[in-house]
Amino acid sequence: MSNTLYDLLEVSQTASPSAISESYKRLYAGCAEQSAGGDEAATNRLIALREAFNTLSRPEKRKAYDL
Repeated sequence: MSNTLYDLLEVSQTASPSAISESYKRLYAGCAEQSAGGDEAATNRLIALREAFNTLSRPEKRKAYDL
């Protein structure tokens, strides 16, 4: 399991907002097909990816997370 939100999104802590967005879209697309097929683990990963993206894509939330 991933240690940080950055690990989950497969980006570094210095990643730009566009790099975070691109990684999220790539990872989400890969899990979406599996989730649609009934894979519960993929569904849980989609939820985790959304939460990570929600935190890291908003400057104020990212700053608070990094503290």
